[in-house]
Amino acid sequence: MKTLLLFLIFFNSSFTINPEPASETLFKQMIANRPNHISSPGATRTVTFQEFNIGKPFIKTIEFGNTPGADKKVKVYPVIARFTLATNNYNTVTGQKYTSSKDEYRRPYEFYVDKTNKWVCVAKGLTKEMY
Repeated sequence: MKTLLLFLIFFNSSFTINPEPASETLFKQMIANRPNHISSPGATRTVTFQEFNIGKPFIKTIEFGNTPGADKKVKVYPVIARFTLATNNYNTVTGQKYTSSKDEYRRPYEFYVDKTNKWVCVAKGLTKEMY
């Protein structure tokens, strides 16, 4: 049992998974796939970027839960994105379109790698203009 425990400690501490490098492609994909941009089943969704600016990265302390010592200094990538979100919702039984919308957003985001080595996308504000 002690051998297995030592092996698990060694195994977990020896190997880290490096996240994908920061890039415009990665950040755009994360914005487009945010849960509030996901439509109902059978719907189509298109995100078209008109503006996308990655600012100078900075260091920030992020709190991870209420655990003492769980804070982590992370490199944050600030982004300003302006994009159009167009959706067409369909009745999955009849195949008929029943709603359609086209909204334009201009929003700041912060991207960083969390304590599990996964990228996080945080929306920092919202400006929405309806067509």
